[in-house]
Amino acid sequence: MPVDQKSLPPAGEDLINRPAHYMRGIEVIEFIESWSMNFSLGNVIKYVTRAPHKGHYIEDLKKAQWYLKHVIEGSENLERFKKQMQALLGTKISKEILSGSK
Repeated sequence: MPVDQKSLPPAGEDLINRPAHYMRGIEVIEFIESWSMNFSLGNVIKYVTRAPHKGHYIEDLKKAQWYLKHVIEGSENLERFKKQMQALLGTKISKEILSGSK
């Protein structure tokens, strides 16, 4: 099967360490880490920022949407859990107990 030359990266591009679709000023991973984002939120940022540059615009936006939905559902579940625990204990639960910090 012949290779489509348009699908090949430019000569000399480092697809592992510094792919062009990640290099727009600050590297996406540096931004994600600087904001201490979890895996799912990091993937939202990654897919949204690279969508216009990688050639799979709609697919990348749908992936970002999937991860964002996952984050929202997890946050809603945590809020429901907190309310259930507060009702069960009959008192307000401190942030320290819920977060696991002392």
